[in-house]
Amino acid sequence: MHTPPLIIALLSQMVVPLSIGTPAPPLLIDDWIRGSPLTQFEPDTIYVIEFFATWCSPCKKMTPTLMQISEAYRGRKVEVIGVASAERAPTRDAAVAAVASWVADHAPNINYRIAVDYSHKTDALWRVPWFPYIVIVDGRGSIAATPLPFQLPRILPKIIDDRPHYSDQ
Repeated sequence: MHTPPLIIALLSQMVVPLSIGTPAPPLLIDDWIRGSPLTQFEPDTIYVIEFFATWCSPCKKMTPTLMQISEAYRGRKVEVIGVASAERAPTRDAAVAAVASWVADHAPNINYRIAVDYSHKTDALWRVPWFPYIVIVDGRGSIAATPLPFQLPRILPKIIDDRPHYSDQ
């Protein structure tokens, strides 16, 4: 069977998401807009990471959910991080300004970290296939889930409930 060249070209451009259970790559972030920089994943802390773009309508709809999650799990070693990794800006400074403006206009009371990945280093390491793309990193620093936005409120509590077993291993 012959596969047409166009199909081969399209398939070669597809991004395969990270596999569940693999170690989470580092966050190689250019700039942090909100919150302190995260240099490494802390043991026994669960991270909900959303890769987003300010021009993405579904991403805007995720912000209130992520704010609710950040508030609901405050003090329980659950961190939410938004990574703007597809800004349409000619320079890094312009991308940072665009994300900062978006946060100020769209979610001035945002209660979680916001980062800009203008260089796309993190985007490439995390194999971001679409926006919003959500990854949950478990307390061992491994990929626990890559839920669709509507699945996050149902999946996150299960991962949190499983966390006490991490310290037993």
